[in-house]
Amino acid sequence: MKYFQEIVLILFGLILFSSEPVEARRIKVLSQHSYRFLTNQEINKIAPSQLSKGTFIEDEEGKIFIIYEKGMAFFTAKNLSPQGMSGTIQREYLAYLLSEDLCNAAEVRIINKTDAERTPLEVWMQKQDLTEIGITRFSQDYQPEELIYQEHTLERMLTLWIWLRDNDHGLLDWNMLTFNRGREDLHLSYDHDAMITTGENDYEDFGSIVWMDIVDLIKIHNIDTNVLRDLAHYVQLHYSDVKIREIIGQIGFNEESEIDTTILLNSLILRRNILIDNIEAILEKTYSADKEVVGFEVSN
Repeated sequence: MKYFQEIVLILFGLILFSSEPVEARRIKVLSQHSYRFLTNQEINKIAPSQLSKGTFIEDEEGKIFIIYEKGMAFFTAKNLSPQGMSGTIQREYLAYLLSEDLCNAAEVRIINKTDAERTPLEVWMQKQDLTEIGITRFSQDYQPEELIYQEHTLERMLTLWIWLRDNDHGLLDWNMLTFNRGREDLHLSYDHDAMITTGENDYEDFGSIVWMDIVDLIKIHNIDTNVLRDLAHYVQLHYSDVKIREIIGQIGFNEESEIDTTILLNSLILRRNILIDNIEAILEKTYSADKEVVGFEVSN
């Protein structure tokens, strides 16, 4: 009888938890994390020199995250510039959430002072005069078994980058981490900053210099253009207006972010709708020079 009562209580607790709103459950999960700070000695063993000034923390599962600061200020609200960097923390988290059904991307978490209560992280935030921080999973910390195998992963990431206007991915050794599992390569994208633009940039010229890295990447890595087109169709079908709205709703944009969520929603929907045309424009730019060379050779 005693065991029966315990089982009933456990089941009742599970029902209560599952009946809570998604946002409430997300906050509870975040608040359960406990972080410890890595020592300088530990950081020097794992991090390249350009990240040595970052603050590294480890959660209870052993996952390592970075809080960028001291010249790498993309992830702390204290350091965001109202002219251009406001809302970057939320953009980072939004990019991660949008990637979940499309490609492997580094995990991003937003932590406010309530989530960090009674932890060393809360003390650190108080000393830094921060009420909210963003942390990103340290890419070199991933293990192949943690990543979902997705066929054509490079094409999947390209689709996400083009949709979100994340146009600085030319250097694969910096913007991506590649694992080899047998004969298969698993790619992890971990650079999200300066993306998800809104407004006039939605109609930017794909022949401009900012897209040359994408063009070069397609050429160098022999991207399957048919798969790229299929993935553009997938995004248009899978990421409905309702789904995008729900994902934006998970972010919890506040007044300090200075981001109009309606404009953001409309911007993402607009670029989703024209994604196929955008990819065709990039492919035309990629292979137009080759066509000209072929035409010249034939004419002679």
